[in-house]
Amino acid sequence: MNEHDINLEVIKTKAYRASFLSRYYIPFGDFSGFLKKKKEIILFSGNEIEKFNNHDMIRIYHITKETVDDLRKRYRVLNPNKSTTIITKLDKEYFLLNGSVNKEKRNVINKYVKNNPISIQSLPNSTQEVKEFLKYWKEKRKVKYNEKMMFTGYDLNFITKYLEMFKDNLITKFYYYQSKLVGMTIIEKVDDNFYNLLIRKADPELSQLTYYIDFSSFKEIFEKSDKSVIINLGIDSGDKGIHEYKTKKFPVCKEIITYNIKISFKKKEK
Repeated sequence: MNEHDINLEVIKTKAYRASFLSRYYIPFGDFSGFLKKKKEIILFSGNEIEKFNNHDMIRIYHITKETVDDLRKRYRVLNPNKSTTIITKLDKEYFLLNGSVNKEKRNVINKYVKNNPISIQSLPNSTQEVKEFLKYWKEKRKVKYNEKMMFTGYDLNFITKYLEMFKDNLITKFYYYQSKLVGMTIIEKVDDNFYNLLIRKADPELSQLTYYIDFSSFKEIFEKSDKSVIINLGIDSGDKGIHEYKTKKFPVCKEIITYNIKISFKKKEK
């Protein structure tokens, strides 16, 4: 697969959709959508909306502007939120560490391999440990970056309910420093050389740990392949900081603009 073949239909696998599933949502059998509340549905496509017009509200995640414009002709579309899905293509040159141009990479590797060694496990020690880490992560991000929209419940739900279901296609890593959980990453293998980064969290107090997790996990994937690897780094949620990190740390081969929308079927009160 090459970058020209990557589109939203390729990206939105069952595991991808499950990574947006709260423990309060009820998934459809094929994971094409979820029942959020008694009268509210979440979908990942603009198709077959009429099947659910007995609900008050439909939310549709990660669709193109063309789809939004088409839906506007037929439905009352509310609150479109714009994001960018960022795709990177990595080859041997990216993972080189020699020379002044790669000084930052060397420093990050040295920091977490030699100076402050991180240990890695394929599974966490316990669900409670993950729950406590995600709570800590959320509190630290809120204070450090004044972030308000942080959905750690999706991550916990995926880890507790869906790791086993999708394990054959998942690369899971949990990072420990001095026996304490400080990071995690879950990557889905979609095709021979195409991957979805589903979940990645790093202790906000440990400088450059996010990049160490990404770089080292992507390097391991590349080393097991015999060609360049293409990785969906995920959406930026319209956040400039997230967008900057993904586009400056990794070579961008494709960006896909997407929207989350609401469609209301609820009749206006007179």
